[in-house]
Amino acid sequence: MFEFVVSLISAFFFKLFKNCPSAKEQKKKKAVESLQVMTQGRRRLLNEKLKNKEYDDVECLRAYVEIPDGRLIFTTCWAPKSQGGHKKKKKKILSEIPSLNNYKKKKKIKDCNKGIDIKMGYVVFSWDNLGQGRSDGLWNYVDNWPAFLNNAAFAIRTLALGTYCKRYNIKSPSQCILAGQSMGGAYTVELSKKMKDEFAGMVLIAPMCRIDDNNCITPCCPAANLTPTADINAWLTSDSEVRQQVDAHPLLYDRNPRLQTGMQLFGATITIGEELDKVSLPFLILHGTGDK
Repeated sequence: MFEFVVSLISAFFFKLFKNCPSAKEQKKKKAVESLQVMTQGRRRLLNEKLKNKEYDDVECLRAYVEIPDGRLIFTTCWAPKSQGGHKKKKKKILSEIPSLNNYKKKKKIKDCNKGIDIKMGYVVFSWDNLGQGRSDGLWNYVDNWPAFLNNAAFAIRTLALGTYCKRYNIKSPSQCILAGQSMGGAYTVELSKKMKDEFAGMVLIAPMCRIDDNNCITPCCPAANLTPTADINAWLTSDSEVRQQVDAHPLLYDRNPRLQTGMQLFGATITIGEELDKVSLPFLILHGTGDK
């Protein structure tokens, strides 16, 4: 009888604790729910109908470009309106290479750090990489670096050097510049080798040149967002208002990079180091002494 009572009590507490999630499980559940909310916010924006906008003396053109495999890449072009003082300025096109976790914001043009470029007569073209922002693909997932570069080159040639150069009467490669910040800097260097005859030069802003060997993990679960990394969004800007806008945006991916993404980017930085002699475009590096 005693053993029977003990077994009943044991079974009761076993069931009780089994149904009571541990702190680790609760944290995991909360992270999953948070990611689901982020994903829903992203999908909502993806489904919005694209509309061209105007901000003061700047026009903003938004479009999707279909890459060869049928997926869509979201692109944005900012340009000075063809009026007033801009008529006298010779337009140039600046292809801004997006970083790993970039997206084209809906905010005012000054918040996108394009205002100065445009006032100088530049037509600024950029896009959301596959898996970022409004573009197709698994969020923040890079499974093949060469294909990643080919997709970017396709978008640039189709719209920046095609549609928009024709629209704004830009006829010479001497009027075309590549620019990239952080991981976008490494991205720019790689693209420059593919498109050396189509651009006059490149600007590298605090470029990422190497990933710490200790941060690389063999991707046994390639889509898992487990690659160790610092919170680079904390260093994005010193403007607290802009930082708040960025942090609140549903297109911001604030998880660790996926394992396969980390491996692909690590391999890309190795390739850049080994093939620097193949970089022929002139370049300007902008890098602050306080960079971390």
